[in-house]
Amino acid sequence: MQFYSPSFIHGDGINYQTMEQALDKFWKRYPRLRYKTKVKSWKSKGNFIIAETITSIIGLPSSNQDKLALNATIHSRQTFMRDRITHQEILSEHTEVTSGIKPPKVDIKLPQQVKVGMSYYFDAIVQEPLGNNYLLGKVMQEPVKLPQYLKPSSMNLESLKAGGLFKIGRAPDTPGNYWVSAVIVRSDGMTIVTRRLRVIK
Repeated sequence: MQFYSPSFIHGDGINYQTMEQALDKFWKRYPRLRYKTKVKSWKSKGNFIIAETITSIIGLPSSNQDKLALNATIHSRQTFMRDRITHQEILSEHTEVTSGIKPPKVDIKLPQQVKVGMSYYFDAIVQEPLGNNYLLGKVMQEPVKLPQYLKPSSMNLESLKAGGLFKIGRAPDTPGNYWVSAVIVRSDGMTIVTRRLRVIK
């Protein structure tokens, strides 16, 4: 946390203390973590530097109880003052968590932003032929909030008759950031894909 200001504020409502808790839990869940950050753009504004970055994160399967692997890409905007991050906002986010011998390869189609109350299409397509395998799955939309950072939500799976999930969602009436997640389970593995959806007026 040496790169964060004690007065740090995150666009998702997280402060310095809760960010520290979230990062500590994240590293414990994925102890074999590798990440790389590239600066996309930056500019000076008074005493501040505003930078947009792309961070790629890979969490290798380990001895954690779920033996989960992580692959994520996060596009964010940071405000720096005196080499410390004072504010951060996530602009886009794609996270994939997998487990099993051969987790399904899933292609996601979701708009990056929609207007309040509008319908949108969400497709989670399994790339491999279905064959004799059965699929279970579920889609969930939830607001980006601190409890979900610290404890992911659970969901009840349903039997899928096609090679994926094909849904029409409805944007909430309240602007903000929402996670749209798809869970696909097959006999030889599981894939959970999450995208961030921005709901605007």
